[in-house]
Amino acid sequence: MPSNAVCVAQLWGNADGTAILVCKGAYWARSAHVKNERLPRVPVMVVCRETQTGQGEESVSERTARSLYMVTRDVPAGTASSCSLWQRISVMQVMRRLCADAYFLHFLYVTYDAKEECKLLALHQMVQRFAQIVDKVTWVNPESPQDDDAVNAVATLYHNKAHGKEWSLDSDYGTAPPETGAAYLAMLSIDCLLHVVAALEKLTDVAVDGAAVTPDASAVGGKQEVDKEVAVGMCQATWKVVLAALSQLLARSSSEEIILHLLKGYQSFTQALGVLEVKEARDAFLSSLCTFALPSKMAEDPDPDLPMSPASVTSPSEREAPPGPTKTSSGKATVTATEASEGVVLTPKNVHALRTLFNVAHRLHHLLGPAWVLVLDILNTLDRILQSPGTTTQEISNSSSVGARPSDLAILSTAASQLFEATRDMSTGAVTSIMAALREVSTKVIPEAAKQPGQPKLYALVRMVEVVLTDLQRIDQLWPIFLSHVMELLSHPKTSIRTAAVDALAKAVLGALSHVNALADAGQDKAETEQGPMVGHSREGDTGASSGLSPSAIEGMLLMAVEKLYKEDRELDVQMGLLRLVLQVLQRHGEQVSTGWESLLELLSVVPQAEEADTVQLAFQSVQLLCSDYMSSLPVHHLRRCVEVAALYGSQQADVNVSLTSISLLWNASDLLGKLYTKARSSGSASSLDLEPDTNGNTGSPGAQLDSEQYQELVRLLYGALQGISSTDNRSEVRNCAVRTLFAVVVSQGNRMSSELWDECLWEILFPLLRSVHHMSVTSSREETKGEVLGRLRGVSVKMLMHHSRNSEQKQWDETLVLALSGMGRLLRAHLPLLVPMQAFPQGWEELMLVVESSMAGGRKEVALAAIAVITTVMQAHGTTKAVSRRYAHSIRSTAYRFYPSVLPPLQSPA
Repeated sequence: MPSNAVCVAQLWGNADGTAILVCKGAYWARSAHVKNERLPRVPVMVVCRETQTGQGEESVSERTARSLYMVTRDVPAGTASSCSLWQRISVMQVMRRLCADAYFLHFLYVTYDAKEECKLLALHQMVQRFAQIVDKVTWVNPESPQDDDAVNAVATLYHNKAHGKEWSLDSDYGTAPPETGAAYLAMLSIDCLLHVVAALEKLTDVAVDGAAVTPDASAVGGKQEVDKEVAVGMCQATWKVVLAALSQLLARSSSEEIILHLLKGYQSFTQALGVLEVKEARDAFLSSLCTFALPSKMAEDPDPDLPMSPASVTSPSEREAPPGPTKTSSGKATVTATEASEGVVLTPKNVHALRTLFNVAHRLHHLLGPAWVLVLDILNTLDRILQSPGTTTQEISNSSSVGARPSDLAILSTAASQLFEATRDMSTGAVTSIMAALREVSTKVIPEAAKQPGQPKLYALVRMVEVVLTDLQRIDQLWPIFLSHVMELLSHPKTSIRTAAVDALAKAVLGALSHVNALADAGQDKAETEQGPMVGHSREGDTGASSGLSPSAIEGMLLMAVEKLYKEDRELDVQMGLLRLVLQVLQRHGEQVSTGWESLLELLSVVPQAEEADTVQLAFQSVQLLCSDYMSSLPVHHLRRCVEVAALYGSQQADVNVSLTSISLLWNASDLLGKLYTKARSSGSASSLDLEPDTNGNTGSPGAQLDSEQYQELVRLLYGALQGISSTDNRSEVRNCAVRTLFAVVVSQGNRMSSELWDECLWEILFPLLRSVHHMSVTSSREETKGEVLGRLRGVSVKMLMHHSRNSEQKQWDETLVLALSGMGRLLRAHLPLLVPMQAFPQGWEELMLVVESSMAGGRKEVALAAIAVITTVMQAHGTTKAVSRRYAHSIRSTAYRFYPSVLPPLQSPA
């Protein structure tokens, strides 16, 4: 018999009623007491001979079951301390081969453990015995807990086996020290445990995927199918014992050979438990695996409510396992920010455990559900560690090389990124679970992040953004989770946390808009509407509903969220961040914005109400960009709203420069409206600014044309906005600018205005404005006043410096009246022939003459000169035409001659 004889187990059912379990192969063993004495070759055979009864002959399977009963019953006896070491090794060699047969274990469980009337828990007791052997051989002396000689001896055997030098009972038993034989016994027990785990994984695949015909199926009664409930029961019967044994051994192992074997067992059992949806056991294995994934220096603080973990699973001998990696209250290893910044050394055990964790996450992505928190908490800590320049692996830290980045760290960083990139191929339920878990992890680390100096790096929040941008095809389901978490962070008392939340929101919004606009530019909207989801692609096996949102609908959803966030009572830094986001949206995607205009304009219209200079100045940059670059392409209803928003910034009191610039924007808007109306009249086409939305919600690319009705409505709105600023604003420079602009706009647009608009403009806007300004000029105080507050800048009031010619309220209103009279003179000079035929013009003319007469009689030089200029302008332009009839000319001469004595002397006296 060769020394490396293989033990092969087979079962035969003989015709004479004998069920025999034969282990082919014999083992030579040297006596521990008689050296060099060869013991007889003894085949290990269990024979159970049953006699026939009067009730009839038992079946072969029944006799096979009885034989298996004897095997499992005698395993503890065959491995007891009373037996010699070579006997125990021989038995364990047999059991190692038996445990590799998945259907043997299945038959064993169904025959004994699964039957309530049977008192023998064959599978459970057999696995428990394997764990006891491992526990006893690798026992640690409490007086020297660092003594791992037994574990190191087992690791050496695994190392030799990996290099083709497996320890042999025939050739090595007599020459090797007893410690090596004991280590080999432990190695056999570990192999048995791992074989059981592999067999359970195989049975799980068969139970979930369907029947599988294999050659070894006939060895245990021809069983070719596995019921899922049976597979669940087998896992339930063994997982606590296996987890306790593997976690204890892994915590003390440092050799890569044994670590790889143990982690393979972790992965196989965790995946089997996940597929079978045994959640308690799955989460316990995940939690245990996470404790080995990262190093820790914190004190252990297990959570009693957490499922079984290495700290809560007792060993088979009821001893407390050696302290392992530190866990937080959720049972996971953590590394504080300070530790991460100082640098962390990742051992080979950490690296391999992380790789195993990645494999499990990829395999069970659709089944983890809330358990994603365990995985993502570790990845969150890993992100922080990898960002530290001091992080390295054990090999590099032990070498003399400096500055080199270990390849393991690069691989781990790539693997972490690939896990989130793979979400595009996951089901909607899985991605939703990942987002919810990331939110939970982010919420947990916020208190610690808030204590850090400077701007913290919230890696979980960054990963949420990455998932949203990767899975835009179902953003309608992911966006509420992300947005609700951002809202929580925006309410945080620490400025740095709020800033991080605004930055994440900006990255998500801008990234999503870039993607959907790229699709729109490529002309993919229509094709994707016909073939599937508007954004992204569908995946096989996705049980969740994919988003059918069009790019324009996604755009509207994103920008509406920004609008709602700003409207809430937020801190100033949050408002500033949101306004910067709006500006970036317009700068990068303004040409493609369609349904989002409503939200943008609504947000910009809210800013002036707060009267905060910082927000007004920043928001006005967006208004300027909107009016200068995109106004001509807006739909007509948005164009109307744009004029209203610009008017709001003209009337706000926080910043005078913004008001002045807003008025100039209104002037430019009037010119644009005139051009659009002229273009429409010349082309004779209907307005394309009032297009019906297409299938994606877009209004199309407008041809920048206005019909008469739209033009009249927009100009009327613009006139009303300028009148409001001219008659109510207390800032003289703003008021004067508005008066000057109003008359200039009317003069320039007069030829395009209808008679109805002229009536409204004259009798509801210009003449009431003239009366109001004249009244304020007459009744205002003449007392010297200090400069008015122009606004507030960084909480400090800004006052205007006053010249002596404008240091009273009346002097300031006089200037406004002068501008109003000058504007009326220019208006009459340009459009008097159009106004004279109007029915109400005589009444308006008389009113104008009364204002002129009163201004000339007021005694204030500049006002009187302005009144005289009105008469002079009209007479010079139309005195010889039919536009000025004898009636109007007589009225002018009467007014002039009536006040000539009072006006002429001051004109002739020296200045």
